[in-house]
Amino acid sequence: MIAAGAYHSLVYIAPKPVLDSSISPDSAVFDKNESKQADIHVTLTLNGNTFAGIQHGGTPLNEGTDYTVDGNMVTIAKAYLAALDTGSAAFTFTFSAGAPQSLEVEVMDSTVAVPSAPMNVSAAAGNGEAVIRFTAPASDGGSAVTGYKVVSSPGGIEASGEDSPITVKGLTNGTSYTFTVQAENSAGWSTPSAASNAVTPAAPSSGGGGSSRDGDDDDDEDHGSSGGIGGGSSGGSTGGSSSDGGSTGTGSTPDNGANESGSTAESGTEGASFSDVTGHWAETNIIKAVQLGIVNGYPDGTFEPDATITRAEFARMLINALKPEVEGAALTFSDQDQIGDWAYDAVKQSVALRLVSGYEDGSFRPGALITRAELAVMVARAAGMDSPLTGEAPFADDSQIPSWAKAAVYKLSNIGIVNGRSGNRFEPRFTATRAEAVTMLLRWLQFNNN
Repeated sequence: MIAAGAYHSLVYIAPKPVLDSSISPDSAVFDKNESKQADIHVTLTLNGNTFAGIQHGGTPLNEGTDYTVDGNMVTIAKAYLAALDTGSAAFTFTFSAGAPQSLEVEVMDSTVAVPSAPMNVSAAAGNGEAVIRFTAPASDGGSAVTGYKVVSSPGGIEASGEDSPITVKGLTNGTSYTFTVQAENSAGWSTPSAASNAVTPAAPSSGGGGSSRDGDDDDDEDHGSSGGIGGGSSGGSTGGSSSDGGSTGTGSTPDNGANESGSTAESGTEGASFSDVTGHWAETNIIKAVQLGIVNGYPDGTFEPDATITRAEFARMLINALKPEVEGAALTFSDQDQIGDWAYDAVKQSVALRLVSGYEDGSFRPGALITRAELAVMVARAAGMDSPLTGEAPFADDSQIPSWAKAAVYKLSNIGIVNGRSGNRFEPRFTATRAEAVTMLLRWLQFNNN
């Protein structure tokens, strides 16, 4: 009790100011890769406060399982962090007083998975072999693809390579095959791709289409046709520099005219405007060829200049360019029902003019792809250029040009109808593109008119 009339002393004790706690570090990185997962340790500076807990996305973490506390050290368990999605994760540390503190964790995953399956697998038959083309997987699994494996069905015959195309040898002529492709990276092999179209290898014909392949320079790797176009398609890529002044693209194989089932993708588009030819090295030739009625585009408004070309498709192009007044020959091919209606009359006329022939097994194979050597032979035949081989070798890879095609290649080269690709190489076994085909036809028409 304070007595009246006396002096008294009063002491005011002010409350301590509230200090914010702090954490260190305030950012961290967590890798979900099992071999690299680690707890995250956070040091607390409490400044007189007590630690209350951690929240993530408004949800409290459970002490003892999601995190532990040891003095001023908080450890967030890697098992909790591993369940988070990749990206940025914000953790809020709360205290008895003062402002909450934030920890930003960047969650990543360096785990390497196997690639996804290769796509767009297609096959073209040869003599005891098939050439398989495909595009790379949509995902490499986090590690570069180092190779591919092709497996046949039936037989399980395998072939490998670093890129498309891959040739599978040792097939039985007359047997129908499909093929799947797998990609490999440091984590292992992908699942098999969807199966390719079915193809049937066969020995090349030795008659009806021109001279047979009987030279010593035609080894097993030369899977061009007998007598040029009459025997079928070869392996090889359409990639690289074009014979007519530009890049031929990736070598992917779209649905060019007649496919294995006999359906047609080529439309009756008469316009000369396409969404994929602007700036292409053959743009002018493509437009001109469309205007002359040699070739059309596809229903989606594309021309696909770098796509490979089939036997049926080129037969139609050639007849459109020739415009011959000749009745077509009756067809007796075992697979003539696979020739699309759009190409049927052109094939009949081509047979009558002895521009094409069939295979030894009696098939025509309208969906088989044409090589550059075959293209040259067929154009030379149509132009009546059946002169014997003369002159010096015009290309650096002359030894690779099959004997049955050399005269045609030499003659067309001498008059400027065909040129080489990069390095002055003719690349006779590589498949020809739609752009190359129309360019060769237009050059021949110009030469013929002159």
